[in-house]
Amino acid sequence: MVAHARDARRRALGGLLRAALGLVCVAASGCATIPPDAYGVERLRFHGVDALDDEALRACLATHERDPVRVDLGTSSDPTCDVPPFDGGRISLRLFHWPWTDWPTFDAAVFERDLDRVERWYRARGYYDASVERAEYVAEGAEPTDEVPTDDLPETGDPGCTRRDDGEGCVLSIDVHVHEGEPVLVQDIALRGIDSVPPRLRAPLRRAVELETGAPFDEALHDRTKASMLSTLRGAGHACATVRGEVEVDPEQHLANVRYTVEAGVVSRFRQVRVELTTDAHDLPLDTIRAAAGLEAGTIYAPEKVERARNDVYALGAFSSVEAEAVPVVAEGSTDRCSGEIDVVIRVTPGRRFHYGVGAGIDSGNANASTSGQMTSDARQWNVHMLARFEDRNYLGGIRRLRIEDRPKITFQDQFPNPGDTPRPGNELTLEFGQPAFLERSTRLSVFLRHDIGIDPIYPQYRNVVDGHIELRRRFVDNHISAAIGFNALAYLPIGDQLYDADGDPATPQVGRPDTVARHALTFLSQTLTIDYRDNPGRPRSGIYFQLTMQQAGLAGLIGDADPRNPLMSWRYLRFEPDVRGFIPLPLGMVLAARMRLGSMVILDRYGYELADERSYRLGPTAYRMRAGGPSSNRGYAASGLADTDASDLYSAIDGGLFKWEASLELRAAVTQDFGITLFADVADVNRAARFRFDQPHTALGLGIRYFTLVGPIRLDIAMLPRGLAAFGGAQDLSRSSPLFPNLRPNGVHGEWTITIGEAF
Repeated sequence: MVAHARDARRRALGGLLRAALGLVCVAASGCATIPPDAYGVERLRFHGVDALDDEALRACLATHERDPVRVDLGTSSDPTCDVPPFDGGRISLRLFHWPWTDWPTFDAAVFERDLDRVERWYRARGYYDASVERAEYVAEGAEPTDEVPTDDLPETGDPGCTRRDDGEGCVLSIDVHVHEGEPVLVQDIALRGIDSVPPRLRAPLRRAVELETGAPFDEALHDRTKASMLSTLRGAGHACATVRGEVEVDPEQHLANVRYTVEAGVVSRFRQVRVELTTDAHDLPLDTIRAAAGLEAGTIYAPEKVERARNDVYALGAFSSVEAEAVPVVAEGSTDRCSGEIDVVIRVTPGRRFHYGVGAGIDSGNANASTSGQMTSDARQWNVHMLARFEDRNYLGGIRRLRIEDRPKITFQDQFPNPGDTPRPGNELTLEFGQPAFLERSTRLSVFLRHDIGIDPIYPQYRNVVDGHIELRRRFVDNHISAAIGFNALAYLPIGDQLYDADGDPATPQVGRPDTVARHALTFLSQTLTIDYRDNPGRPRSGIYFQLTMQQAGLAGLIGDADPRNPLMSWRYLRFEPDVRGFIPLPLGMVLAARMRLGSMVILDRYGYELADERSYRLGPTAYRMRAGGPSSNRGYAASGLADTDASDLYSAIDGGLFKWEASLELRAAVTQDFGITLFADVADVNRAARFRFDQPHTALGLGIRYFTLVGPIRLDIAMLPRGLAAFGGAQDLSRSSPLFPNLRPNGVHGEWTITIGEAF
């Protein structure tokens, strides 16, 4: 009876699963089918492929099996034809097929050529004796055979196999048996001409050799070696350098001798930049395009400079495509000898001038301090919004850019995806203007205006914010360094009666209403210095990054009155926030990443303070206070929830402070090309007093999982606050932290878990 009940439950579960998949098929406009006159290839298996990776082999074939949902542990889950690695180390777990996954159909002639490709692929890997012994074909409902199936099945009648469904073709599995044989091994590698190149390039040229003596000779590694050596020479300014490779193979002895001949040539320098328009566009200024490229005559050539020039021109936003080509100038009186000068030709295709559109999206976690682009903290808030925008990418000529965007939104005052309390409506309207080559070729002018009505990112208070900035930004040292200076203005106007008495006059907020912030206005100068020497800003493995942001508020004298009855609170203050990050590559593809960030606000004077709430009087404008906690800060605490306050007072916990410091250490390891894990430790402290407290580090330890996408890693972080480390040296402050594991021990373990996009730093 028990077994019968178990079988019944299993059948019921299977029926529910099939029904669910059927509904999914309906939602996806139908499941994939096999044409009635064709075989659908379900499996393509290789036998005898031991020394190499069968997935790398499959990538070079035209015949494919139906793609399953699987998890690959080891090398890339999506190998590219003839791109290393070829030796696998892969553990592949096949799970199931989605009903809508297309069925690849079998073509006998194509598969015959694929069998030849198998032998050619092995030969390219150094296995000159490899051969395909046989191929077996198994169609459902038919006997296995070594004979190639016919291409076409009869659309009606008995096809000699079991049709997958009414009116469909048959399912086919193919097994290919391979004999690998012995590989040709590299006996000797010689580098000729290396003594004639500059000494500083000799070691990089030797390191560029990917072949190893005693290892199988591989054509792809041989070609990559030549390309890498040539890239090393050209990266050092030798635009006319050449690298030749020769291989002598003895198939009988299974040995190969490899020689590379290097000719560096002279160091090349840029001569001029030519701009070519692929269509008529007389209103596009060529001088502005040349200025955006940033290539000065007489500077040493490097391929990355040409690519950077292409990216900078494309970033102007006025072109649908941009190509940049380095053209060596032939020496006078010669037909092929390089003179050492390089012309750069930039070909641009103008895009549509006007862009407009509508859409929808979700925004989570960021508390933008102002339009100056500085960000002080994470926010425990998310919203669902609509989006309407208009953009003119050649406004008033000169490739000036004008963008108008409106975002009606519904805001939830909690961590995504929790709905929190009652959602509140809002709207954000922005206007952006940008002009490249302002005053001189490398300086960009930006103007930004914003009106935001809605709930505050930190406090549950409905308010109007009007702010804007004018900024000049310039890049230096091949774009590794950038500097910006701007003028900013902000007005913060609460909506409601929190700050007014019965007569409608301004008044001090009521006692017991900690969820209010004073009406205030602010003007300040801002400066930003950025030094970026990371190898890859999106996914760095090595390098260093430094940023210093500074503000001087109230010094401009436009807002701020000594009259204490001024209806708008304002301040004079100095604010500094340095941020330094470092990345060190480790063996096995791991990376050690570290960050240290400080923040300080020194308030020099206050205006209109009789109308201010206590925290505004002491701590300054809410948008620029020092806060910590959240997915880009100390991950053991909720967004902006780390403070030296009474944990029982919700609002005092998010008031922030005047001084803060944060430090993080991460060990990042790639499990596959698409997945990674991270071990991290975060420490931080926020102090309302005007000093750093390094003796009270609030400490969180955690584990993160990363899924790498084109837009950045999607990350899940689980951070715990070990008791005794939450703030050793001081009180055990768990402000706004959650009981992450309440039953793990008698008092539970506090912490946070977050899902977001992008690394913490």
